[in-house]
Amino acid sequence: MRGVLQGCPSNPDGWIAAARLEEAGGRPRAGLKLLQSGLASHPEVAASPEAWQEAVGMASRCLPVAECRGLSSEAVSKCPRAPELWLTVIKCEPDGQLKRRLARKAVLENPRSANLWRCLADLIMASNTDSTGDLKAVLAK
Repeated sequence: MRGVLQGCPSNPDGWIAAARLEEAGGRPRAGLKLLQSGLASHPEVAASPEAWQEAVGMASRCLPVAECRGLSSEAVSKCPRAPELWLTVIKCEPDGQLKRRLARKAVLENPRSANLWRCLADLIMASNTDSTGDLKAVLAK
């Protein structure tokens, strides 16, 4: 895999594949570190929502929640118009209130994404608060 990364270092798919290979080999932190180095050193890789999505997913499996949140925040700031990335970030967040907050931000960034709207509605309906009032308030915006 190193040859692929050296031959075409700006290809995000190569970095993702190398990170997955490390993870499959039982070294998830090494895979995440490799992917993070690609994100940090190559603008083409950093502009790829798929690379960030993979990094967030890997981080949620091998890092503490606080570190994963930092990576998630960086990911959505670099690719705010990527609904699938937002869904991954929301899925990786363990706190229900923060999930709803993230979903609201995601819908503001991607108002035409039906998947994000559905995610937001599901999170609001699953909460213990007055879900219909909350849902109406979100839809009114």
